[in-house]
Amino acid sequence: MLWSSMLQRSSLRLHHALLLAAWGLSSHAAAQTAAPADAPAFDPLALQVQPAEAGTRIGLRMEAWAQGVDLRDGASASDDVLGRAVLDFRREWRLGESLRAGFSDRMEAVEGNGDAADRQRNALRELYLNWQATPSWYLDAGRINLRQGVALGYNPTDWLRENAVVMRSSQNPAALRENRLGAVMLRAQAVDARGSAQLALIPQLSDEDTSGSRFDDQFWSLGLERTNRHRAAFLRISPRTGERVVGDLTAFARAGDAPQLGSNLSYTASDSLILQMEWSGGRRAALPAAGQAQGGTGWFNRLAVGGSWTSPVGLVLTLEHHYAGDALNEADWNAWRAVQGSGARALGELRRGVTERQDLLVRHYWFGRAAWDRAFGVEPLELSAFVRRNAYDHSSMLQVEGTWHVSDRLDVSAMFNRMIGSDSSEFGASPVRSALAVYLRWFL
Repeated sequence: MLWSSMLQRSSLRLHHALLLAAWGLSSHAAAQTAAPADAPAFDPLALQVQPAEAGTRIGLRMEAWAQGVDLRDGASASDDVLGRAVLDFRREWRLGESLRAGFSDRMEAVEGNGDAADRQRNALRELYLNWQATPSWYLDAGRINLRQGVALGYNPTDWLRENAVVMRSSQNPAALRENRLGAVMLRAQAVDARGSAQLALIPQLSDEDTSGSRFDDQFWSLGLERTNRHRAAFLRISPRTGERVVGDLTAFARAGDAPQLGSNLSYTASDSLILQMEWSGGRRAALPAAGQAQGGTGWFNRLAVGGSWTSPVGLVLTLEHHYAGDALNEADWNAWRAVQGSGARALGELRRGVTERQDLLVRHYWFGRAAWDRAFGVEPLELSAFVRRNAYDHSSMLQVEGTWHVSDRLDVSAMFNRMIGSDSSEFGASPVRSALAVYLRWFL
C-alpha cells in the first residue's frame, strides 16, 4: 500500500517532468536544423578522435522521472514524492581536417511535495577543442571529464572525481563518473607502437572557500571551485604489454598536497574472465577518529581488486574488494557510531565530505554487480544491479535497474534503491530507506 500510494501521487510529478522536458526540447529545436550529422558516442579518455559517421541524432537526451521515497523513522515526510526532468546534451563537431570541438551539458530540475527537495541545476560537464597535431600527437584544451581507473565500484586513481558530482539521480558509480563536472585543463596525448602517454595541466581558476562542502550551486554556476580550486598536474604512461595484459602508471600532483602515485592492471584470463587491479598511494591526511578535529598524516594505500565473469547467456558478474588505508578502521568506526549530540553532527559533516569526494568511509568494502543485456533472451530488455557492503557494520546499499528499449529513440526504465542496516550503521543511517523511480528517456 505504501508504494502504491506514493506512485499514485508521483503521477503528477511525472506530468510536470514531461512538461519541463517538452519546454527544453523547444528551446533546443534550432540546434537540430543547424547541427551537422551526429558523430558516434565519444569518450574524452580516447587517445584518438574517431571519424564522424552519417546520422540524424543531434545528441540530446530527455528524461522524465517519477520517484517515490520511503523515509527513515523521524525524517521529514514532506518530500517523499519527487519529479525530475533532465536535458542531457553531448556532441562533437569536426571543425576542420585536424580540429574538433566537444560540448557536454546536463540540465536537471527536481520538484517535491515541499520546498526542501526542489532544486534546479545546469552542469557544464565538458567544453573543449581537440587538435591532432600529427598522426600520433593530440592536444586538448578546455573543460574535460578526465576519467581514470579500471575498477567498477571504486577508483583510487581517479583523482579528479573529488567534489565533481553536483546532482545524483543514480548511485551507480558508472553514472557518477559520466555525469560529473570536468576540469579545465590543457592536455597533450601521444600514441605509437610502444604505447601511449598523456600529460594534463590544470590551472587554479577559483579561490572560493569550500571547507564544510560549501559550493556555489546556483543554476548557471560553472562549479570551478569544485574542479579548479588548486593547480594540478596528471601524468599517465601506458606501455604496450600484449593482448592479455593492459596496464598503466600514473602520477598526480596538486598544490598543497603530497604527490600521489597509481597503477592500473587488467588481465584477460580467458574469453569469459577478466581480472583487474587498481592501486594508488601517497602521503595524505587520514579521516579523524571520534573527538578529533583531524587525522594523522602518513603514507596510505588505496586498492580496488576484483574480476568480471561473463556467463554463456551474456550475464556479466563482477566482484571487487575495496580498501583505503586512510579511512576509519573498525575500532574508530564503532567509536563514531556511539557518539551523541555535537559528535553526531560532526559525524554527519564527516560523512558528507566523504560522499562529495567519493571516498571510502571505512577501510574495507565489498562490491558486487550483475549486468545482463538482452536478459532472458529478450532483445529489448536490459537488467543490472549492484550492492556495496560495509565490511565492518555489514550494512549495504543496493540498486536494481531495468530498462526496456522501446525503440532506438525511446527507453522505459525502473530503478529501485534500498539502504540496509541498523540505524547506527553507515547505510542504515541514511534518511532515505528506499526509493522507487520510473523514468522515460528520449534520444534525439
